[in-house]
Amino acid sequence: MSERNLLVDVYSGDLGGKPNWQAIVNAPNFVGGIIKATEGVSFNTNWFKTNWGAVKDISADRYGTTWFRGAYHFLKFDHDGAAQADFFLDTVDSAGGFDVGDIIPIVDVELGNDGKPDAQGRTRPRNSNWDASAQEIIDCTTTWAERVKERSGQEVMLYGNGAMRDKSIIDRMGCDWLWIPRYTATLPAAMCKRAG
Repeated sequence: MSERNLLVDVYSGDLGGKPNWQAIVNAPNFVGGIIKATEGVSFNTNWFKTNWGAVKDISADRYGTTWFRGAYHFLKFDHDGAAQADFFLDTVDSAGGFDVGDIIPIVDVELGNDGKPDAQGRTRPRNSNWDASAQEIIDCTTTWAERVKERSGQEVMLYGNGAMRDKSIIDRMGCDWLWIPRYTATLPAAMCKRAG
């Protein structure tokens, strides 16, 4: 069986803001893309609106069978979780909504940029998520997941690792699925557990 890949975490700052979706569709080992829809409660969503449709349309008859798309929200712990969920869902709706070939809504729970220089020596501002307590992260994420489920009727996927590890969070925070990005051969024995 050949390897299959999703192009994940594509956002407006990648690839000059113009991913070549046709090249990705043509590559035999790719089966879709997951793109950033929103962050916090105010985010330039024009790029998402253009690319959400493009990821579906470019795949033609593959969409929903051998080609899939997904959208994620970068959660800001110093904003209301329900307001962020509404912003995410409203953005997806205004871009054409969810369809049969779409992955369930994804919430990106991470601390973000730590304010240290990157590989090119550029220093970006420290993300406010670094100042959140474990309980603030749990509360915000849980509220986001509950609102998305209530409005969309869909399950929710939790994407993250560092924030949970660094803050000792083992709760799934209202999410049904867990996606742990890992760049090693194995996963730790215990990352998160189901509450209750």
